[in-house]
Amino acid sequence: MGTDQALEFQNTVAKYLVKKKSILDNPYTTDNQKNYRLKEISSHESSEMVDVLYSYQWQEYLRIKPEIQPLPYQKSYFDDAVAGN
Repeated sequence: MGTDQALEFQNTVAKYLVKKKSILDNPYTTDNQKNYRLKEISSHESSEMVDVLYSYQWQEYLRIKPEIQPLPYQKSYFDDAVAGN
């Protein structure tokens, strides 16, 4: 990855980290709204990376993104469910 590409990559990631923090710090949104918006901006970030990375780099980015930029876990109603026999 060249210097210009690395700088553009870092700027793109930084832009979305700021957006993510803004969503997480907003006390006026519900957990469901936060979860929806976080998924939405994560998708936008991945889409924007198409213009930054070469195809093989973008595929690798998509593969490792969940490990390096995981979305916060949101508890669902099914987490407390117990399966009966």
